[in-house]
Amino acid sequence: MGESLIRYFGLGMIEFLFFLFGIIITFILFFVLAGLGTTGIIAAIVIAVLYFLGVILVFNVANTIFNTALYVYADTGKIPEGFSQEIMQNAFKSGERR
Repeated sequence: MGESLIRYFGLGMIEFLFFLFGIIITFILFFVLAGLGTTGIIAAIVIAVLYFLGVILVFNVANTIFNTALYVYADTGKIPEGFSQEIMQNAFKSGERR
């Protein structure tokens, strides 16, 4: 449970910020490109959809990489390259306070 909470709040918060940024930029693009008529509105929608799909893809890949690193660490006890011992050990701490 602890590793899920750390990963959820860590990556989830950053993903939320990217989505918030995307929403703000989408509204700005919509109003700027709406002056071009239907073509501008369609362009704003296409740009927004591509942005949000990109964010979803990147964070799903990041989540999968972290899950794989946790599995390797739990199974072998070896820390995968690119991860610190602190990150791996803290991912398995329980959510309870002692």
